[in-house]
This record gives sequence, structure tokens and C-alpha cells, in this order.
Amino acid sequence: MCLWRRFFGDFSAARLQARWGWQFEHNPYVRERDALILVAKLGKDVVGHISAFPLPVIIEGERKVVLCASGLVVSEEHRWLAMKLLGSFAKKAPVMASGMDPSIRKIFAHFGGEIVTLSRDRFTYRIRYDGEICRDLRRYLRRPLTPLLTPRIAGALLSWRWRKRGGPAAKALPPRPRDGQLRELERFDAVYDRFWTRVRRRFRSSVEKDSTYMNWRYRDCPTQHSYCLGCFDEDGSLSGLVIALLRTERDWTGRPCILNGEIVELLHLDPHSPQVEMLLVSAMHELKRARIDTITAMGLSLDYYPLFERVGFVQEQTDAFAVAVSLSGRRGRDSCSMERAEWYIGAGDGDSLFNPAI
Repeated sequence: MCLWRRFFGDFSAARLQARWGWQFEHNPYVRERDALILVAKLGKDVVGHISAFPLPVIIEGERKVVLCASGLVVSEEHRWLAMKLLGSFAKKAPVMASGMDPSIRKIFAHFGGEIVTLSRDRFTYRIRYDGEICRDLRRYLRRPLTPLLTPRIAGALLSWRWRKRGGPAAKALPPRPRDGQLRELERFDAVYDRFWTRVRRRFRSSVEKDSTYMNWRYRDCPTQHSYCLGCFDEDGSLSGLVIALLRTERDWTGRPCILNGEIVELLHLDPHSPQVEMLLVSAMHELKRARIDTITAMGLSLDYYPLFERVGFVQEQTDAFAVAVSLSGRRGRDSCSMERAEWYIGAGDGDSLFNPAI
């Protein structure tokens, strides 16, 4: 924990402690496959660490329980340990990792890690720049003074000048739809399982998102609140859902500074139904209440790309939250198809939103 705190700060270390039991001890899939926790020690000091937890993943129609990397950290003077730790992790294939630093991504590729192409696609809806202005200004303040400058104050002072620096234009949200068919999903149950059984047929590869997984991932995590909205037909069956959550970026002191919203799930029995836009826009309005800077989404499904563009999202490609999979632990062995059309994947499928990037 001391090593983690040194690299990621008190805020991240406290969240790691709160999340540890949920991720490793109360993970419903440890009954099928043990979690992995590796440390490198020099004398009594821990100088390196990598951990991974089991997740159910469907790859080309076949269910596998893979190990998902949860964090890699090594001390500066022992950076070479990253190769050794990743090698030990890759030997436990099938494995996956997300949000990797470029240097770590190259090492993982050496051990057979292939990027899921769809996870490189990123959509952004810019609402304001207050958090980014605040983070830039805090660099000029001494540590004790940084909490005094809030994003709201920073935006009020300099938002007019920030617009001249380029980047996507800030804009208002589309009007919120009024429809009684939408309601909050407090837990995922048999109604949801029947929905997932039908909708998963569209994809050859994805995380196995049955009710066990969804409750564990989005309802039981102690450090993350999720907005879960479902769309129901007249007979009470679930026809679609959207899940969104908040994502925090920190300033140079490690304090929370920028608050963004993330659309982590968007599913519907008919991807071209008007209800899909209703779900998306409703989630955007829920997120805006937290005074976020941007709303983002990663990949999800090719079916929704025209909708994101129509609503006003800007598409780009980035590896910031990209997911990589290794089936064998060796380059060129037992690779799987990474075609966009075959996958359903979001930023919530790895560990990037719940952990600092590895």
C-alpha cells in the first residue's frame, strides 16, 4: 500500500483499500478461478506489484474465465521488474488488461496481448472546461492552497479565454425525453437475464453480462455509484438499458479535480429503436446533474455509432481505456478475431475506471 500511495496518492490508495474486498474476496468468479496477487520484494520493501481478478468473457462464442489486470506498479529504480511481473501474469492466460501505459502495452503485446479494436474508439460530448481549467491553474499554487480553487470558480474566471485554445466546442444537451417506460434498475434479476440471453446473440465476443456480473460490477462496488436506467415494454419485459457512472481525474497533488461522465453500457433488443436515443439522452442528463465536464463512451457496439454522431458526440481513436486480450501468453499463438462488428465492449469491462491506469 505504501508503494501504491507513493505513485498514485492518498485518494487512490484509500479507494484501493475500500475496493479490495469487493474485487478479490467477494468476486463471484473466484469460485471458478483464483485471483492473482504478485509482489516483488527487496529485503522487507515491496518494490513491485501486479494483481488480477477473474472475469467471465465470451470469446468467439466460447465462455472463458480470464484474469483481468487490476494494477501494475514498480518503483522507479526497479522498472525492469515490469517485464518480469507482466510475464508471470501472462503465463496465467487467458488474461486481459485495460488502460495500459504505452510502454506496458508494448510489453503485453510481446506476451500475446492484442488490442480489441473496438475499444480504441472513443466518443466525447463536451459540456464545459471548468475542471481542466482548474487543473491547469492549480499547478501554480502551493499544495495547501489547491483545494481553495474549485472547478466552478476556475470556470467562472477563465472559461471565456479557454474557448480560444481549441478542442471540441462546449454545448448544451439535447432536450430530455419524457417517457414513463424508463425507470431505475435497483438490482439485476431474472427479468434482466431473459433480456441478456436475447441481446447477447448479436455479439460473438463480450464480457458475460448476466445478472450476477451486473450486480457485482455496477451495484456492489463500494467506490463507484452507477446510474442504471431500463426501458420496459407494456408486458413488463426489459427491452433496453443504459448504465453511466462518474470518472474522476486528479491534479498534481493527487486531489480530485476533473469530473467526467462515462456511458459504460448501452443495450437494446433493437439497436435502431428510438428508445436507444431516449436511454442515451436520459443518462446524459443524469450525469450532468453532477456538474461534469464531458460525457464519454468507449466502443460499445458499431450499431450505435450513427446515434452518437446524431446526438452530438465527437469520435476519436485513443488507447486511454483500450482493452487487450491474450489467450495463450505468447505472441502469435491462439489469437482471436478483433473485428469491430464481432464485439460488444465498454470502458467498464476492464479496470481503468475503477483503478489508476496500469
